Amino acid sequence: MLIKFGNLNMAQFATAVGADFTPEELGFLESRRSSNAAVTDPNGFHIFDDPCISITIGSEAVSGRVAEAFKAANARKPFSREVTFYPSSKEAK
Repeated sequence: MLIKFGNLNMAQFATAVGADFTPEELGFLESRRSSNAAVTDPNGFHIFDDPCISITIGSEAVSGRVAEAFKAANARKPFSREVTFYPSSKEAK
């Protein structure tokens, strides 16, 4: 069993990993971030921080603009910690 805790917002995530997001990326990502750990929006995601930083991400977000924003920030300045992305298994059908 894997238990994860946390509900980081984008500003907290950026600080935790030393990320360099543009204001536009931060605003967009925050608009897609879910406070609910069970991600039901295929374009959404949730950020956990314990026991490690991990992101549960919807099926559309993983290959769309959400993923591209995370990749762009990491390309500008590599994250200082490992960030793992997991596909959501709770999406609304």
